[in-house]
Amino acid sequence: MKKKLLLTVLMCAALALAGCGDKKATGAKRDYDLEKCVTLGVYSGIEKEKIGDTVKEGDTVNIDFVGKKDGEAFDGGSGNSDLTIGSGQFIPGFEEGLIDVKVGETIDLNLTFPEKYENNPDLAGKDVVFTVTVNEIVEDEDAVWKEAVDNATVNEYPESEMENAYTNMENYYKNLAEYYQMEYADFLTQLSTTEETFREDLKEVAEASVKEKLVALAIVEAEKMEISDKEYEEKAAEYVENYGFESKEAMVEAVTEEALLEQMLMEKARQFVLDNAVEK
Repeated sequence: MKKKLLLTVLMCAALALAGCGDKKATGAKRDYDLEKCVTLGVYSGIEKEKIGDTVKEGDTVNIDFVGKKDGEAFDGGSGNSDLTIGSGQFIPGFEEGLIDVKVGETIDLNLTFPEKYENNPDLAGKDVVFTVTVNEIVEDEDAVWKEAVDNATVNEYPESEMENAYTNMENYYKNLAEYYQMEYADFLTQLSTTEETFREDLKEVAEASVKEKLVALAIVEAEKMEISDKEYEEKAAEYVENYGFESKEAMVEAVTEEALLEQMLMEKARQFVLDNAVEK
């Protein structure tokens, strides 16, 4: 499934990048004028929230946790997780109990599962103790990148990129339908849409995806970014491991080197924005 999702993301992204022979990307051949389509706003020096050493509402924290009932660990009650405080991801009292806890601190949370707990009826209404260690408060990188994207203006959405975005989403949902062993049309019905209205229903999502890509590519050009041989090999190896390809060669055959290079460049642009953000 992960491999299919990577294919969905990358197959429609190939733009025949120039300079691919030596694994360096210095520009792109495309059927639209990037400079005319998007106007960059502020993307370097964006202010970000200072990360403290004490958990507060809205923070995303990385935690280790062990849940015990009557002194014994129960199935599904232990692990490592990134958790946003206030998201309601854990049972009532868990997230609230982490507020004001310092990074590196371990605490015991004496909690009670809800009377109705469909995920594990055996735990419904039971008293438990969660031992939780707060490893770190995770920087909200999405907020910084989102501001860089919001600061930019799209003057024109390229038809080819919009088509790619729709194809990406269509393939994504087809893969999900296959995963759940459903017919594509039936799966869309569950999402309150049809093949006939698919594009109109997801127009805003497609435009958001295209804007993010245009901004990333514009930053790549503005900063004259390249992917060196070393960067290419390291990133390719990372993709192979993360997405379950048999080898780099198999991945390149399935996705194309041009699409991989473009993906690497866009990630590099995003990292540039994050690295150049400044604390308030």
